[in-house]
Amino acid sequence: MNIKSLLLLFCGLLLNITSALAGIVINSTRVIYPEEKSEVTVRLESQNDYSSLIQSWIDSGDKNQAIKNIKVPFILLPPVTRIEPHQGQTLRINYLGEGFDVPADRESVFWLNVLDIPPKPSGKMENLLQMAIRTRIKLFFRPKSLQDISPAEAAEKVIWRVVKDNKKAVLEAENRSPFHVSITSVEAKSGNKTFNAEGKMIAPFSRVTYAFKGNKFALSKFKYIYINDYGASVTIEREIY
Repeated sequence: MNIKSLLLLFCGLLLNITSALAGIVINSTRVIYPEEKSEVTVRLESQNDYSSLIQSWIDSGDKNQAIKNIKVPFILLPPVTRIEPHQGQTLRINYLGEGFDVPADRESVFWLNVLDIPPKPSGKMENLLQMAIRTRIKLFFRPKSLQDISPAEAAEKVIWRVVKDNKKAVLEAENRSPFHVSITSVEAKSGNKTFNAEGKMIAPFSRVTYAFKGNKFALSKFKYIYINDYGASVTIEREIY
């Protein structure tokens, strides 16, 4: 089969892909679990025109780990459910506590996975490509001992400094708080030019660096965008002194 035939076959497959990408929508971009809560809930809504089988689970960071081998301090119910077209389902998450080594002096991050498995179509269909779509969002476990500072204060009190990396100026961010700070992007100004760096999440009591694409330049001012508990983007501006 020549290249032209392969391209035509591939295009035909794409045209017959089901609309599973519309899929199952989680009603938040992150889950916050305060330790004092007996449970937290997550709402799923179907945008599909067909019934979907949904499998849900929580992992500790390895997205490729087999579900049967995952050990996390949570129970998630129901692990498997069926959602009818344009209907919803509530997931319930309970913290187990005992028997798991979860730090009491800082936030821990886990991941909630929701797998949308479309039904097998009835009848004979040629060139049909079906996909199971997995959505994965962060689940932050917040110990009850964290009372002295809020997550918003933690994000706004990140300490920034310019450091050198292979003779290029990079920004180093230090998070001295017990919360994770999720930064989506950093934008720096140098004269009349703008430079961008990809965002990174800063773990509690740690540092990360943000490198900017382009030639060497002297940083003068910058701004960063972080995601708050409600999933909203917040922009903070800073100057380099």
